[in-house]
Amino acid sequence: MLPSLFAGESMEPYAEDLGFIFEFIALRLMDAPSPDSFFDGAAEFRCKIRNPRKIEFTGIMHVTSTKTCDRPPLLAVVTDMHANGRDFRLDLQIGENRAQVDLDDARLA
Repeated sequence: MLPSLFAGESMEPYAEDLGFIFEFIALRLMDAPSPDSFFDGAAEFRCKIRNPRKIEFTGIMHVTSTKTCDRPPLLAVVTDMHANGRDFRLDLQIGENRAQVDLDDARLA
């Protein structure tokens, strides 16, 4: 999927998969905004190629708790690190939460 997006293909066929990926990474690497809340799906994506090695995604993340369902902004930047002998790196921000991870990182397994 990422090589296709870097090649300029439309994000539309991948939007649902990207939502699941961002939710999964947030669940693994970020603390939920409150003890009774959890990340519950990403949506409303826009994609912009910043340069030949960097793609920026914007959207929202549903954060659900027993009392509310918030929709903080999501910013994800994927950097192609193949020139450095690595895979892809993801910088993910949901509201005030931030995480950075190589997409081949064992924490995502």
